[in-house]
Amino acid sequence: MQDPVGHPGKVRTIGSLFKRFRRDQEGVAAIEFMLCALPFFTLVFAIFETAIVFAAGIVLDNGVHNVARQVLTGQLQSLGEDAPDQEEFRKLVCDQVSFFLACDKLEIDLKTFNSFSDISLSYEPDKFGYALGGSEQISVLRVYYQWEWVTSILHGISGNSDGKIILSSVAAFRNEPF
Repeated sequence: MQDPVGHPGKVRTIGSLFKRFRRDQEGVAAIEFMLCALPFFTLVFAIFETAIVFAAGIVLDNGVHNVARQVLTGQLQSLGEDAPDQEEFRKLVCDQVSFFLACDKLEIDLKTFNSFSDISLSYEPDKFGYALGGSEQISVLRVYYQWEWVTSILHGISGNSDGKIILSSVAAFRNEPF
């Protein structure tokens, strides 16, 4: 009788093939690595991307506060007719963050208010405006940036179905007398 593999005189049953397969240790490390590699690398990339998002938030905060300081102290308003218009102001913010963030994704809102209780921080891009404000007026500078997750596991965490998270930075202040 010939076995299924084609060796004459040796009959192998399914059970004996299974025992032989269980004893064979060749390739076990490769198979175990394959099973663990995908979740491991997904987790590592998610950690790296989260760290990068936190760094982007810090860069955005620093940039917003640097530009807000120019408004707060009246440096921009004192330029009179040469004071920056909305596009020039956008470039001021962009210059602060362009080494890390794409300027075309920045959404900028600069408004003045009569009191701090009037300030609304809701994200409504269609109501964004631009007003430098005068001496001792309350100004709020808000800058938003839509970050697109690369690691797919983080899409669900972001809260948006499109896999983006909105980074924001706000500076609310009363302009100095100038």
